[in-house]
Amino acid sequence: MEVLSAGAVLCEGCLSDSNIVHCNLRFNQLESKVGEKLWAAMAKYGVVNQGGVRDYKEKIDEMEKRDRENKGGGNFLKRKKVNSIISQGKADIFFIQESKLEVVDCATVSCFWRKVDVGWSFSKSSGASGGLIMLWKEGSFDVIHSFAGAGYLSIKLRWKGKNYYIVNVYSPCELNLKRKLWRELLSLKAKFSYGEWIMGGDFNSNKNERERKGCVVSRRSEMRYFSSLIEESNLVDLQCKGKRYSWYGGAGRAMSRIDIFLVDEAIISRWGIVRQLIGERDISDHCPAWIIINKEDWGPKPFMVNNSWFENKDFIPYVEQVWRNIKVEGRRDFVLKEKFRILKGSLRSWITEVFGKFDLEIEA
Repeated sequence: MEVLSAGAVLCEGCLSDSNIVHCNLRFNQLESKVGEKLWAAMAKYGVVNQGGVRDYKEKIDEMEKRDRENKGGGNFLKRKKVNSIISQGKADIFFIQESKLEVVDCATVSCFWRKVDVGWSFSKSSGASGGLIMLWKEGSFDVIHSFAGAGYLSIKLRWKGKNYYIVNVYSPCELNLKRKLWRELLSLKAKFSYGEWIMGGDFNSNKNERERKGCVVSRRSEMRYFSSLIEESNLVDLQCKGKRYSWYGGAGRAMSRIDIFLVDEAIISRWGIVRQLIGERDISDHCPAWIIINKEDWGPKPFMVNNSWFENKDFIPYVEQVWRNIKVEGRRDFVLKEKFRILKGSLRSWITEVFGKFDLEIEA
């Protein structure tokens, strides 16, 4: 099974692509004249007096303005783009944050994910903001039920005899609301402990200053709190492949890694080493992001391996013994990284002793 998150694909932001920017400006200029043209036509045919009260024109302009500002899932271009993103991968689950949709039906879903039998759950937007959607490929697994709260939407599923909780997260901007959401997620995880968890989406926060650039406001206290919550959750923050940042603002001058996946270590062990892939930004200020589970898509390996090593009957027992004896304390992602580093050093000595320097293919 493969999990895909689109980040806030439906959330409009500043775009660096000059063609798209000029196109948007052109449409805005055209739409801004709709009210005036309609009013002139009404006056021409005697529906209203040319010099009469112009409240209706102002109302028309206001409606057009609201329509332009509602840039969420109702936008055809964005629905088409989401379908394109889904088609690129082989995902079984798809997340959308800030859909700005109050209703999601079969027609909506078929625009997002075509030519596939799709199940879905959604949390409606509040006016022109918010909204969460989860889509999944029917038949890939059994969905038990769905539940939601302020800032999250989740499904419980069963796959190959195991229970999983998959959570789509869209964190608010206000710190007090962020903390409330994070605490609620931790409480849910503790309550439903008979399954393994994946949380992904827009957490709207960073663990440290290295995860952002060009952001003026200091958030060190928030970063410490967020880091401590990740550690308390016993979930692993997956390392990134591809782009370093997932959100870009201010015409690309500000950037941050706020779209992340937190994954249960048991899933990493069972499915293999999983990484997060950040894709290219297009119509949103967020980049699409994937969890890569296929071994061919792991990205950079901890070290190179020669297949001939597996022909030695002592190779796998040696690796297992070294791995069990490595003792490292700290965050789970740090522990995993350090254990690979130590294993690489031990293998270097063992391979040199058994095969000689000619066959030493371990690289930094």
